[in-house]
Amino acid sequence: AGKVESCELTMIPYIKGMADTFREYLPTKSVNTPFPDKTTLSKFDKPTEAEVLQYQKLGYNRAVGMIVWAVRHVCPTGKFGVSQLCGVMAIPGSKAWECAMHMIAYMEQNCAQGIQFSHKGNTVPVCCVDASNKPDPFDGICHAGYCLHLAGGPAVSKSFKLKHVGLSSEHNEYMGLTAALRAVVWLRQLLS
Repeated sequence: AGKVESCELTMIPYIKGMADTFREYLPTKSVNTPFPDKTTLSKFDKPTEAEVLQYQKLGYNRAVGMIVWAVRHVCPTGKFGVSQLCGVMAIPGSKAWECAMHMIAYMEQNCAQGIQFSHKGNTVPVCCVDASNKPDPFDGICHAGYCLHLAGGPAVSKSFKLKHVGLSSEHNEYMGLTAALRAVVWLRQLLS
C-alpha cells in the first residue's frame, strides 16, 4: 500500500495549446516521425532576407521555443529535430518552418505518449550513443546523440553537433562517446 509503481510524464494540455497556436500551418495528414525523414537543416542553405523576415513574423522563434519546452520535458524523441531547428534560428526559411510544423503535428498526434519511469525498469543505467558521418556543408561538423536509460525511461538524453570536424566515422563515434561518458560519470556520481 502506498508504493509508487510508476511515474508517467505528459504535457497533453501544453502540446494541444501549442498545436492550436499554429493550427493553420500544421500538416493535415498523419505525421509518423518526430522530424521529417532524411532532412537536415544547415546555414549553408541560406534563405533570402525576405524569406527570413516572413518566417520570423509568422512566429518561428516562438514555435521553436514551445517545441524545446515540450521536448525537454516529455518528448525526448524530438531532440534531433530541436538541435536542427535551433541551428538555423537566426535564418529560418520555408524548410525550417515546415520542419517545425511537422514536429508540432507529430507531438500533438502522440501527445498521450510521454515518458514513463517504472520500478520494474532497469536499475542499472544503460547508455546508447551514436554519431553520424554526414557533415554539415556549412562547417563540416557531424551530429551525435546519446540516451541514458534508468528505471525504464530516459534519464538523460542529448542530440548535438560535435565540437570538431571528424577525420573519420570512428573519430565521430569516439567524440559522441566522449560526450555520453561525461553523462555516465555524472549519473554514477549522482547515484553514489
